[in-house]
Amino acid sequence: MNLDPLISFAMLVVFIAWFYGPWQDTCADYARQIIFEERDKLFDLASDGRISFKSGNYKSIRSSLNTAIRFAHELTILRLLFLLSFQKLSNIKDGSEDIEKHIRGIGDQSTQIQIENIRDRAFAAMAGAMLARSLIFVILCVLLSPIVVLMSILYFWWVGFCGFVGRLSRNIVRIIAGAVQEEIDYENKMSASY
Repeated sequence: MNLDPLISFAMLVVFIAWFYGPWQDTCADYARQIIFEERDKLFDLASDGRISFKSGNYKSIRSSLNTAIRFAHELTILRLLFLLSFQKLSNIKDGSEDIEKHIRGIGDQSTQIQIENIRDRAFAAMAGAMLARSLIFVILCVLLSPIVVLMSILYFWWVGFCGFVGRLSRNIVRIIAGAVQEEIDYENKMSASY
C-alpha cells in the first residue's frame, strides 16, 4: 500500500491548521509590536516637547495608532476590500485625510516628518501582517518566487554584462585612439623629415 497520498494529505492538514492557527496570531502580534514601538516613539516626541500631549493633533494620531493595535488581528484582505467598497458606495470620507490634516497641523517640519515616518511604519506593519495572513497571497508568493529569483538573476547578469561591455568598449576605444595617435605621430615625423 502506497502511503504517499496519506502523508501528503496529513501534511496539508497540519499546514492549514498551523496557518489558520498560530501563524495568524504571530502575524497580528508582530504588527501590534511594531505599532506599539511606533506609538512609543510618538510618546517620546511629546515627552521631548516637540508636540504637546494635550494637543488635538497628538491625541488624534495616538488614537489612530491605538485603533490599529486594537484591530490588527481583524484586518484581512477581504475585510479591507469590503470596507473600501462600502466606503465608496456610502460616500464615507477617508479617515487617512484626518490623520494627514493632524500631521500637517504640527508646526515643526522635522517633527512632521518623524510623525509621518511613525505612521508609515505602523501601517506598513499592518499591511504586511494582512498580506502574510492571506493564504492566497502566500501561495502566490511561493509560486512566483522562482520567477522573481530568475528575473533578479537575469537583471544582475544583464547589469554586469552591460558593465563589462562598457569597460571593454572603453578599452577598445583607448586602444584604437592610441593606435590612431601613433599613426598621426608617425605621419607627422615622416612629413617633418622630408
